[in-house]
Amino acid sequence: MIILTGFYNKTMKKLDIISILAVVFVVVLGVLWWQQRGAEPARQTQTKAEPSSQDVAQVQTIIRSFMADPSLEIKYISTSSNPSNFTIGKATQLGDGGSQINTPTEWKRPVYVFQQTQYINERCEVYEYEVDARNLQIVDIHTLYPEEIQNLLGSATGLNAAKCASYGSMELPLKSKDTIEQTAFGYLTRGVGNQLPSVNQFNYIPSKQGATNPAANEWIWQDTSYKLPDGLTGDVYNYPTIRIILSSGGKLMHYFNSVGLFQS
Repeated sequence: MIILTGFYNKTMKKLDIISILAVVFVVVLGVLWWQQRGAEPARQTQTKAEPSSQDVAQVQTIIRSFMADPSLEIKYISTSSNPSNFTIGKATQLGDGGSQINTPTEWKRPVYVFQQTQYINERCEVYEYEVDARNLQIVDIHTLYPEEIQNLLGSATGLNAAKCASYGSMELPLKSKDTIEQTAFGYLTRGVGNQLPSVNQFNYIPSKQGATNPAANEWIWQDTSYKLPDGLTGDVYNYPTIRIILSSGGKLMHYFNSVGLFQS
């Protein structure tokens, strides 16, 4: 009986060890499977590769021509899967009341993002340019704080108010509406070329109705005859759109041209 009991105990210990090893093996397999599953989205979010040196040089030339300033210093920043103000896809309602747009492959429009290195105003902002990676057309221009200024703004000392004082204001000196309009359509002519709609086809929107010198002057045109395929929607616009905003001082605040983005 003693011999049988000892044999039974040894057998049970072996079984316990085997069971433990089996559990460990299953857990390891589970961890490896989870890690592989978690890595898949990163591969799916890859966008178009960085521009070639030839593309960079060509984009710099295009931007300098658009801004009518051959001395501009412009650097490549990143590649984005979509422009800031353009996404086409199928809208899906989310449980929290919001929605998301899933973009079909044929509607993906990656853009190269460039920044001007020179500051443009007393706030130390710069222009950022988004360029269609397919044809190198300028899609969007907006102002923002470059990274080095963002770091200063977030520091304990903050931004030295005098750092960019010499660059002047976007709003002053005040310009007349006619002068601002001429400047706006100068940009549009260089950006859109011979496909530019006539001035009277644009809707003029001042930032304040009735103001002699509104802080912002906007001109917008949309091809409302265009229809997206069934089931698709646009963010921000459902139509090919050309939009430009200039300040009361005649300085460029925003430019957007999505006409080419609606073309495959």
